[in-house]
Amino acid sequence: MVDPDNRRGVDFARRRGMLADLDAGRLDTDGPVDPVARLDAAKLLVTARVLRLRRDRPDWFAGSYTPLTAAGSAASHVVAFARGGRAITMATRLPAGLRRRGGWADTALPLPAKLPANGWVDVLTGSRYSGQWVPLSELTRRLPVALLAPEE
Repeated sequence: MVDPDNRRGVDFARRRGMLADLDAGRLDTDGPVDPVARLDAAKLLVTARVLRLRRDRPDWFAGSYTPLTAAGSAASHVVAFARGGRAITMATRLPAGLRRRGGWADTALPLPAKLPANGWVDVLTGSRYSGQWVPLSELTRRLPVALLAPEE
């Protein structure tokens, strides 16, 4: 994972504090008025949760990628795939164009046919989903990306 904005020195003490706040549920990616602070918090949330899931469930990230093709009028604005049949990654593509067209409208993402017994949870937001399709307007309500894992 590489972020071209990380060309300056890293304030490790600040990052440790932010990570502790994230773990304690005190880091709000929607809250700070300062957009830079909000983006900083969102980047840390995504990085920490993705790396932890990958550490805890390496087999979910092994093997090939299975593309997931969204259906609907804004389907060209999403990239999604499953890894190991257990982890589903979704990212918004061309968000400025998506905003200009008025959002996701009827666009939905198919979930693998073999559903986990308890449905799916977005590791990044804690939101839960079940069924064969999830509307992208719901999936991207808080973040423009999602990482779905089986609910345990």
